[in-house]
Amino acid sequence: MKRAEAVLVHIDRLYERYLMSPQHYASDPMAFEQILILLEDIREFILDKGGREDQPARSGYALFLQEQGYGALTFTARRAEEQRAGRSDDLQLFREMSMFWRQFLRSPLRCTS
Repeated sequence: MKRAEAVLVHIDRLYERYLMSPQHYASDPMAFEQILILLEDIREFILDKGGREDQPARSGYALFLQEQGYGALTFTARRAEEQRAGRSDDLQLFREMSMFWRQFLRSPLRCTS
């Protein structure tokens, strides 16, 4: 169990580092969000919050997105239309997504031990 706890600590440290300057860790905001989603999926797997095998549970992030009015879309998918229209650049989208993920990380919807 000690190894699993160490992995969870490292995942939280990755979040801290990644969210400080996200543009350094992915080529675009959509790719970065997918990295964060994967990290959270690994974290939830370690915490064994997957529910029944025949019916996978919705992730805490998916529930958070739904609560925030995003429905089935990710943060970046919802903002992609604005970006294509030239109303938002990648750096601004990285910043907005980082703030959004910080909200999620403090949310009660995030799985905890």
